[in-house]
Order: sequence, then C-alpha cells, then structure tokens
Amino acid sequence: MIAPSSGSRLAPSDSDGVARRIRQFVEETYAFREAAATVSDDDHLFELGIIDSFGVLNLVTFLEEAFEFRVADEDVVPENLSSVGRMAIYVRGKLSAK
Repeated sequence: MIAPSSGSRLAPSDSDGVARRIRQFVEETYAFREAAATVSDDDHLFELGIIDSFGVLNLVTFLEEAFEFRVADEDVVPENLSSVGRMAIYVRGKLSAK
C-alpha cells in the first residue's frame, strides 16, 4: 500500500523532477492520514482511493498548469493518470512533442 517511496519500475529516472512534482502535488492535495506516508511511483491512486473521479479534474488542471500543455479529453484514461509513474511518462511524452 502507501509506503516510503523506493523508486519505480515505470519511471526509473526522475532527473527532470517530473515525478517529484506530481508526487508532491498528490501528497499535498489529497491529505494523508499518516504523516510519514508517501506515494510511490507505482501506487495505483484510484484503486487505493487516494484520488476519486472528482479529483481527476483537479489533477488534470494541475498537470496543465504545472507543465504548460493541454490534456486532451481522450488522454484522461487510467493508462496515463493512475499512478505518479504513469503520469510522469505521459507528461514527458507531451513535453517532448512540443
């Protein structure tokens, strides 16, 4: 479940800080009950109940504002938004396409 992050299979390199920024937003926005709890890159945010359908809108707004690109309606799918790692991969792809 939610535990101190020890890296990720999905986003092995975060030299650009994308995953760190997303993780920080998720942890600050969706308050955690345990003070020491963090989100790993692989935690499924929907299955764990961290983000619900209403939280997706807030998450999409954050991604658009923080990384300065538009999230297309067809991109709002679990493959892109279900975890910090998947979001980081999605964001990097969008940024490299600019």
